Amino acid sequence: MKGNNVNLKLLALFSIFLTNILSAHEIQYFIPKKFYESLFTISVGYGQNHFYSPGKLLEEAINIQTKKDKILKKCLPGEKSKKIIQLTPGSSFNPQMNVFQTDLKVDFLDERSEVIMSKKITHKTVTRMASHEDVILDHYKKLVEKLIDVDELRTSESKNLIDGKICN
Repeated sequence: MKGNNVNLKLLALFSIFLTNILSAHEIQYFIPKKFYESLFTISVGYGQNHFYSPGKLLEEAINIQTKKDKILKKCLPGEKSKKIIQLTPGSSFNPQMNVFQTDLKVDFLDERSEVIMSKKITHKTVTRMASHEDVILDHYKKLVEKLIDVDELRTSESKNLIDGKICN
């Protein structure tokens, strides 16, 4: 009788362990609200400006680039993951050189929402910015490809699963 109780307890603990592991997403990400709420401006010269939402376009690029492996998932309260990252895009356009550049700051957060490591990923696109949203989306897709290849995404996991409630 005692052996059966021990086995049942071990089975219950193992199933809880498996549930936590299998329900956890690899990496949750979030982009600060200001990148959704405000339109950003690109001055393309000759008094022309293009307006765009970096948060919306970067999120769309992530969704397109991660359809297959789903390594990145938008951060949600109650969702657990091995890592949570904050993505902060900083873009500029040089109209003389026709270069659109983004420096993507990637902050790896712990369960207390403190930055434990940062990484910067840079991507440049030579363009005339004719159809700006399409150009920016293609640019961001290439940037996300570089993000997915970052070694730190695949290694240095948190010891504990992190709840998405820390995302702002």
